[in-house]
Amino acid sequence: MLPQERLSLMKEGYTQDQVEVIAKGLDKGLDVSVYRDREFLAIQMEQIRLGLEDGLPVWVYASPEYDWFQMEEIRLGLKAGLDISMYASPEVPYEKMRQLRVGWEQGVNLTAYMDYDAGILKEIREARLASVDILEYVREGYDQEQLHSIRVALAEGIDIGPYAKMDFRGVAIAEIYKGLKSGLDVSVYAKIEYNWQQMREIRLGLESRVDISYYSDPLYRWQQMKEIRLGLEEGLPVILYQSLMYPSYEMARKRKELLAQAEQQFEEHHELPEEEEINRLLNENGLAVTTSQRGMQAYLTVKAQKQTFSRKELLAFLESRDVRKGIREENLQAVMEGRYGTEPILIAQGAIPRKGADGWYEFFFRTDVEKKPRVLEDGSVDYQNIEWFETVTAGQKIAYYHEAQDGIDGYLVTGEPLVARKGTEMKRLTGTGFKVDEDKKTYWAAVDGMIKLKDTYIEIAKKLTLDEITMATGNLDFDGTIMIRGIVGNGVTIRATEDIVIEGAVGAARIESGGNVVLMQGMNSAGKGSIRAEGDINSKFFESVQVYAGGNIQTNNCMNSELHAEGKVEVINAIVGGKVAAKKEIRTGEAGNKVGIRTRLEINVSEEARRERYEVKEAIRKSSTELASLRNAYKDFQNKFAPEVRNAMDIYLKVENAVYTKEKELRELEEKLRELESELQKLELARVMVKGYVHEGVTVAFNEMEWKATDLYNITIRMKENRLDLLNN
Repeated sequence: MLPQERLSLMKEGYTQDQVEVIAKGLDKGLDVSVYRDREFLAIQMEQIRLGLEDGLPVWVYASPEYDWFQMEEIRLGLKAGLDISMYASPEVPYEKMRQLRVGWEQGVNLTAYMDYDAGILKEIREARLASVDILEYVREGYDQEQLHSIRVALAEGIDIGPYAKMDFRGVAIAEIYKGLKSGLDVSVYAKIEYNWQQMREIRLGLESRVDISYYSDPLYRWQQMKEIRLGLEEGLPVILYQSLMYPSYEMARKRKELLAQAEQQFEEHHELPEEEEINRLLNENGLAVTTSQRGMQAYLTVKAQKQTFSRKELLAFLESRDVRKGIREENLQAVMEGRYGTEPILIAQGAIPRKGADGWYEFFFRTDVEKKPRVLEDGSVDYQNIEWFETVTAGQKIAYYHEAQDGIDGYLVTGEPLVARKGTEMKRLTGTGFKVDEDKKTYWAAVDGMIKLKDTYIEIAKKLTLDEITMATGNLDFDGTIMIRGIVGNGVTIRATEDIVIEGAVGAARIESGGNVVLMQGMNSAGKGSIRAEGDINSKFFESVQVYAGGNIQTNNCMNSELHAEGKVEVINAIVGGKVAAKKEIRTGEAGNKVGIRTRLEINVSEEARRERYEVKEAIRKSSTELASLRNAYKDFQNKFAPEVRNAMDIYLKVENAVYTKEKELRELEEKLRELESELQKLELARVMVKGYVHEGVTVAFNEMEWKATDLYNITIRMKENRLDLLNN
């Protein structure tokens, strides 16, 4: 568009943003007359222009009656080939349009629920995708917040039904769901007299094993509950501030004072008084008592030499000087008998408070199974004697919790008590596959299986042990861990949701694991076998095998195989033939061989992350443009209309809301971009390390960049900017 044409449009009353959209259309050869109307905001014009560019029937939504969000939903529906007639109406809010459109694209038809608002439609759609049924609650009139919490609970297999009461807000149902998931007795707080914040404080207290009876009275505000809970978790005597008469800020002050006192470090060494202080305190009998700054020691000085005192006289004197406790009897006796000099005598010693022992779990299974093969003296790895997991049987005692102990109180020489902190309780164990006694301290295995412990989370996965798998025994598909003592023959398929461990040799089989795979004798599949695992794969060797790991791969030798790892690949001895690919690192003793067999080592810096970064940048650019247009429209309304006029205009309020929405969207996109940039920076530290020879015939590739090897020894290849660097190790 020529400058004079732009100027002409501006004189006609078009804004700068509207002119830009018209110019874009003309440059693309589009029929801009469809949207060359000053009644359209620039952002509405843009939606019509995009539709024209895609060859869509824009007349369906090219009307000022639709706001730009509605236009976008209709345009996207048309572009996806959907029947938009069910929602292409100015009376249908764009949020509802979006749920209907997204539902159709995901194979969920929501037209039967058109009478519900967008939030309800979203929950129905998400429930359908998760294969859970919430329609009973929808028909009963539960709101979106409630439906969301119910849906999330049902999707995780939590029986929330008995607690999904209409009287509970969605956030309250969520607190109950969280408690059920942690195995807590939620009946103590799933009551209508508690609001959701009070429920949260009681739930957190149950998780921390504190005595919630100190604060479970509904008359407490949740902020008061929190201060009492924190005090209990810190082992403090909360009885000193738990009264309802104290507001939460006063409770917080008292709690912090108690904590500071409990954490105070009382010196064991003696603080000898100064001569001037002694002289100032001398009485007519030549006696003086000085107390250390922290009140832990009291010293008696006797100036009148060779004088004896009765016990009653000395104790009365000490009492008059506020020294009442911790009297050192041997020193008191010495003064009574006249056995003293001119130096101050330690006459009383306070006691330092001792915190109680912390709570701890006693486990009745090995928690230190390393799950790593043993490295032999020659540098190779022993897969034969690997210990991969610990197993338990149903009914076996797996853990016992020893509660935290009360501390031992201390005191000052004045008699003032120093309250000791109780030990810290540990959180309850959570997880699957076990049950807890009524004492909430004894844990039992509920199933036979493999037990894993991480922090305070225990998982017992079902375990199947077999002698061997061949064509005669058939394929195997198991929900849990599979342990095979013998061989795995040709042509069989083994699938497990957890780990697969095979002690014998593996032939041309297909192995799929939702966890890790360990092959103690290795695998030779003659090009017809494969392994796929969500976690790590460890094997004595690979020969003519296709291998994919969502984590890392480790083996002694790799021959004519294809290995792909989302993490690292480590081959102790040699990679000979085939292809090895990783995203983070490839490490091997030797690559290729003397006869120049073709071997390829690839570092694939995540193309998915690169693509996602590009898409996020494009989304930021698009959102920034739209936000600028919305801000201009917002400012234009403010310039043209008085506040009392524009605040009554529906289109102005929509623009105001859209500015807020776009700003929020832009912040989220920028945060996502920062995360992706950080991920890519880590990936760009990837390397190929060869400790022995890299032979001719080996190709090392970092995405599109390649290096054809010549015989070199002990090198590392890294990508730096747009080139490959070779470094000596």
